[in-house]
Amino acid sequence: MLLPAGVRVGAVEELLRRVGGALLEQVRVESDYRGPELPPETRSVAFRLTFRAPDRTLRDAEVDAVETRLLAVLASDLGVRRRDAGTSRAGE
Repeated sequence: MLLPAGVRVGAVEELLRRVGGALLEQVRVESDYRGPELPPETRSVAFRLTFRAPDRTLRDAEVDAVETRLLAVLASDLGVRRRDAGTSRAGE
């Protein structure tokens, strides 16, 4: 994820847990990177999310729906967006 300057990892984790609901079992930070190839005033943080239902096997569509909701709320509330593999300084 690309976090704008001033956005704390803790704030992102709190939002993920709140919006992820009962299916989001775990949130873990995998990496926190700052570098010249990122857009200015951003950093890249990789989160590992674990989804689980105690009583059944989750379907891809269920997890996809939660992920879509998480990405929308991260963007609207914190200005956080998904980092694509090709993200560069120019945002391409």
